[in-house]
Parts: sequence; C-alpha cells; structure tokens
Amino acid sequence: EKNGRVSGLWRYTELSQEIIDSGWLGKEGALEDEILATEARLGIELPPSYRNFLKVTNGWNNWQLGVLGFYSLEDIIWFRQNNSDWIETYLDGSDDEDQVDDEDYFIYGKLQDEYSFRVEYLESALQISMAQESEVILLNPEIIHEQEWEAWIFSDHIGVKRYCSFSEMIQRRGLVNEWV
Repeated sequence: EKNGRVSGLWRYTELSQEIIDSGWLGKEGALEDEILATEARLGIELPPSYRNFLKVTNGWNNWQLGVLGFYSLEDIIWFRQNNSDWIETYLDGSDDEDQVDDEDYFIYGKLQDEYSFRVEYLESALQISMAQESEVILLNPEIIHEQEWEAWIFSDHIGVKRYCSFSEMIQRRGLVNEWV
C-alpha cells in the first residue's frame, strides 16, 4: 500500500523527486555554528556521535527501513514539550514496585527487558525524531557512557529499546556504517 501503510513485512514510502534526484535520504550536513546555536537554545552539549551524525546529515527525511525520520536541528526539542500527556500516562501507571534497579537497567542488547526502563527519564529526554505510530527516538541525558547519552527507541506498543549511544543504536539497527 502507499504512503507509509504497512504491507506485509515491507513498508512503501513515496519519495519526493528531490530525494530521488539527490540519491540521498538525508539532508545537507549541519555547520558547527548551527550545532552550537541549537546547544545554546537547549542549554546542553549534544553527545559526540550525534553531533557527528548532524555534521553528515542535518536530519533524515521520513522513510522506512526500520527507522523514523530524524529531526533537523531546528526541530529538536525536549520530549516533555509536546508529549506531557504521554509522559503522564506512564508516570501515573508506575509505582515504587516498578522501579528498575541498576542490575536490570544496565542490560543492553537482546537480553534487555524492553518494559524495564525508568519512566522518570522521559521528562528529561531529548526528542530527535518525529513520532510515527506511537514510536519516537530519544536521547537520555540521565545515563551517560563515555560522554555519550543513552539512546532510546520509545514505543507505546513495544516499550523501550535502549542503546549505550546514538552511534550504537544506528549501527545495531543496521542503518548506516560507522561515520565517526
């Protein structure tokens, strides 16, 4: 089917003529000054692998090979800004018994429990993708591994798939080769 509707295991997405002509799904890379301006607007320093990604492509158009479109710098926002209802739903549904201890939380990869995440981190997460089918990509500044923020694929229907960094998320999802 057309316009992003699921058809079996494949998803068909129409690409603009501009994207087809360019041969590139991404946008032109961001300049250092643009990245610094966004960091000033948000009051943070973006993690290194995500900064490098932005220098290569300042966002990806919405396409489908297992990933959502990535925001350009001007669209990056704190998740809480447009998703307070989504956050409240999770906060209201959790209690002290739902708290995830470090031993369970810091399991990454195939053994991680996608429903074992710290709901309170949604309030400080940075949204770097558009939301599609109740799924969004977030960077979590509460957990930092060697200067890299934890990266999440957050979904209403499958929980949270967590990665140690943005770079690890991109590579494990098989989207692009390492660019750093």
